[in-house]
Amino acid sequence: MKCTYCQLIPASIVLPPAAPTLDPETGKYLLHQYRYGREDVLPRLPALAASSASGCDMCQLLKRQIEIALPEWIKNCGLNQTLDGQISPCCIDTFVLFHEDGVPAESHIPVQNAPYELSFQVSIPGINDVGIGVPFHIRAGEGSLAATHGNIRRRPISKEPLCPENMRMVQDFINQCLHDHVECQVRQEERFVPTRLLHLSDASKKHVSLVHTKGMKQPPTYAALSYMWGKYTDLTITTKESLHEPNLYLSSLPATFQDAAQVCRALGVQYLWIDALCIVQNDAQDWDRESSQMNLIYAHAYFTIAATRSHSARDGFLQLRCNEEARFDYPSTSPETLMKEFVVVGDDSPRMYNDLYANVELSPWNSRGWTMQERVLSRRVLHFTETMLFLECRTTDWVEDERSMSSSGVRVGRLMTHNSHCAVMSRSELLNSWYSIVRLYNHRAFTYSRDKFSAISGVAHEIGMPLDDTYVAGLWLTDLENGLLWWSSPEPAAKASATGIAKLSSEWVAPGWSWASRKSRISLYHDPTQSPSQFTVTAVDVVPDTTDPMGRLRSASLTILGKLCATETFQRHPEDSETFNVSIDGTLYLGEGHIDDSERMPRGRIYALLIRITRFSRIACLLLEDANDQPGSFRRVGTLDLLGHAAKVGNRMHLFETLELQRVRLV
Repeated sequence: MKCTYCQLIPASIVLPPAAPTLDPETGKYLLHQYRYGREDVLPRLPALAASSASGCDMCQLLKRQIEIALPEWIKNCGLNQTLDGQISPCCIDTFVLFHEDGVPAESHIPVQNAPYELSFQVSIPGINDVGIGVPFHIRAGEGSLAATHGNIRRRPISKEPLCPENMRMVQDFINQCLHDHVECQVRQEERFVPTRLLHLSDASKKHVSLVHTKGMKQPPTYAALSYMWGKYTDLTITTKESLHEPNLYLSSLPATFQDAAQVCRALGVQYLWIDALCIVQNDAQDWDRESSQMNLIYAHAYFTIAATRSHSARDGFLQLRCNEEARFDYPSTSPETLMKEFVVVGDDSPRMYNDLYANVELSPWNSRGWTMQERVLSRRVLHFTETMLFLECRTTDWVEDERSMSSSGVRVGRLMTHNSHCAVMSRSELLNSWYSIVRLYNHRAFTYSRDKFSAISGVAHEIGMPLDDTYVAGLWLTDLENGLLWWSSPEPAAKASATGIAKLSSEWVAPGWSWASRKSRISLYHDPTQSPSQFTVTAVDVVPDTTDPMGRLRSASLTILGKLCATETFQRHPEDSETFNVSIDGTLYLGEGHIDDSERMPRGRIYALLIRITRFSRIACLLLEDANDQPGSFRRVGTLDLLGHAAKVGNRMHLFETLELQRVRLV
């Protein structure tokens, strides 16, 4: 039974106003702002608590959502003292009704009157400009009166992720993708099958079999699993010893593996690829060979199952969802016997993010190194999150409640396409795709830092084929004038590490001139409009540690013929951490740049190696120091653009013109 306040909600949905207004913060059109006018006391909200106890499920839900939002609200508004003593009156002034689809700027008539969100406005009287919006989604069952007459287009979320309706819609999406999406298709002559697959047979059997695919008459349709291993060391894996015992009891496998098998069976897929079981984990040659084929394994999967909500292989991802909701009867005098009910569901996503960003982009799964290429390379990814299913392909997206969906603005799966389509991309487009992926990848977490190149080699292979260039420790040989000028980027304050945001990897992973040597976000761009490089590569000495030329490295160095000058003094400007005072040959220059180790300024002599002359006649240099452990070699410490006296616009006369070319070995 609803309280007298909440009884207003159904009528507001039935009777939308004629003149919606635009919310400048969200860019959504408001159908109307309705008076709710309820007073309460923060933070305990006794009035809502009493109404909840009397049976109003909407008050119970509203109280819960305010309590969830309250800590962040207090933090952002500095209200700690205001709320001390638990006697701060508040007012739930209004609730606002949003609708789907836009309203033309010149018109006040909605294109589609499709209500989808309620937002209650909570404020503290006497404190100006302080308030919080508490959002709720509106959903109605397919074919219900609320859906047909009220045009409520979002579906309720089932507690069971693999309910028949969900599986039907997932299969419909995949079928449409296979039929209509050119970028998501595999040509028959390109079909690839992994060395081993798990054969799931039918659901009545309690075991799965590890099968070798060589000799199969027809390439089998298979799904791939993307998940987090977690910290456990006793997971069921395939070893040289267990390889001859291919039958595995399903109940003995980690919960995430069992759930993946259940998804495959629900969608009629008989084969599944899981790295822990389909790669011989204690056979270095097998691991090297199979890991170098990740671009093919994930690109040729029918779909990839992403255990997005799980923190480890033991967690599983098919737990029941517990979306709390309040139920309403849709008011209507219609004699139709259709179901009239609709539901209001709390929205726990941070308000600055949409659902996909909050549930997928910000998930622990998306912070791991290996999952990056697994998502990028896959044609279709089915995400199992705590709140709902998301399915994305290289062309479009689907979300379980069937509304239109957008990502964070950078949908990684669309930063590149399969090699059958990469061939039509220009060199500049391919390089921009690579650098975009690297920017999103480098700060991710690894159990073993040495895996950094292996975990992105599939993408490197995929882009490298049409690019037709030499891969050099994460860079491309013909674009070193751009690739060498990466720099460590500051993290947002909330994510910055207390131990330094540009920390060097604890074990040797890459040479200092490669972005992969840092544990940080990096900035790296391809700019085809810049002037040519001011150096020549004379030797590339990259020694792989595996059979994969784009995988883990044993050592790497570059020898270039260029112009190098020694600085006499090199000091950070006291008012700007990215501005430096540089003295060369008795002349003081101003420079803008970045030191790779954000916690430590280089102590020895610093050298500037000319890389190129940028726009506006800036002189772009690598900053180097002597590699004391390798006499005659240099190690990168940062980047610098020389300004001021160092360049004259027009004739570009600068201090490097008087220097002779010399061989410089970078390690």
